[in-house]
Amino acid sequence: MVSDLEKKHGERVDIAVVDVYENMEQVREYQVRVVPTIFLLDANNEVLERVEGYMNLEAIEGLLEKHGIL
Repeated sequence: MVSDLEKKHGERVDIAVVDVYENMEQVREYQVRVVPTIFLLDANNEVLERVEGYMNLEAIEGLLEKHGIL
């Protein structure tokens, strides 16, 4: 799903997948309790929206549209 998102919208959005076991500092900073957790961040790395649990491609696109990114 992440690769599909990158293929479709990689020129408009930056996508990062973070391994929670290798990046415990970020896990604590963003208080990740559920995997997967999706964060939509602005250019200053401020959280615009946080979603815990799986989202399909269409749902993520809807989230990006909601925030005027797509």
